[in-house]
Order: sequence, then C-alpha cells, then structure tokens
Amino acid sequence: MGVAKLIEDILKELGKNVRLARDGANMWSVKAGSAKVKISYNPENYFVAGDAYLCQMPLDAQKIKPLYQFLLQENNKPSGLVLSCVKNNIVLSRLIYDLDMTKESGVAEFKNLFEQADHYDDYLKEEFGCLARLEEV
Repeated sequence: MGVAKLIEDILKELGKNVRLARDGANMWSVKAGSAKVKISYNPENYFVAGDAYLCQMPLDAQKIKPLYQFLLQENNKPSGLVLSCVKNNIVLSRLIYDLDMTKESGVAEFKNLFEQADHYDDYLKEEFGCLARLEEV
C-alpha cells in the first residue's frame, strides 16, 4: 500500500513483472535492456531512489580522464539523472521525493531512467572501453 503500491503500479504500467521485480520490502530490481535498475523506497526520508549499475571502469588508464569528463558533462544536462562512480562501478541514478510522484510522473521518470540506463551501459562500453558488470547472485 502507499508508495510501494504506487511504484508497483508504475512498474506494471511499464510492462514489468512486479512479482519478479520485488526484492523485499520497498525494494525492486528491473531489467532495462542490458542494464539492471534497483529501485528502493525509504519511508524514513520519503525518497524513492532508482540506481542502475551500468558497467565497470575501463582497464585502460588513458580512457579514465575522458570518461570522467563525459560523466561530468552529462550531469550538467537538466535531465534529473546523475552519473556517478561507486567503487569501480558507473551508476546512473534518479532520486524522487515521494510526495512529488504521481503515477503519470513516475511512469515518465522511470521510463526515462530505464531507457537511459540501457543506452549508457552500451555507450560507455563502446566509447570508453568500460567493462560489463558481473551479475550478482
């Protein structure tokens, strides 16, 4: 019920299988093309977070500076999405305050996150030699 139901309604609207997506209380994992998006809701601070772990940093040290420059340039675009590095991973994130999210806006936001995650993971591998992530068991 509440925000969790709203998130599941959004996922259904986007054609995702909610039963397969559910990872636990207030947590979901969704495949978006070749990317995997983890969605979580924190009722203590009222934020819904969507994080797509796209790929790992390239092995070629010469490609890291251009990669960082690209990530910073992309973050300067007013899309609401943020690219970051967590340990050796490149992550695409979207943070939404629960009271600002309706079914319609949530569908648009998550659709954009899913599409961009699928786009960026392929682009970063092709352009910068980033490595595919190993699936967590």
